[in-house]
Amino acid sequence: MPRWVDCKHCKGQGWLYPSTKEWCRTCNNDSAKKVVCDRCRGKGWEMIVESVMCCDCNGDGRRQVEEARQRR
Repeated sequence: MPRWVDCKHCKGQGWLYPSTKEWCRTCNNDSAKKVVCDRCRGKGWEMIVESVMCCDCNGDGRRQVEEARQRR
């Protein structure tokens, strides 16, 4: 079960999910990794494996990747 913790990344508070670091969900984002966005050069979560973009530039990348895999 998730538990409420102080996030070591942003110093805010949030739910710690099993098998993750002591990060809140916003910082942990379901174990995605923090990257510098290739498109806007801002920092954000890498949501898909095909490109390194933050979630703002990438949009709903996970769904798009799943759809692409199904089309192959």
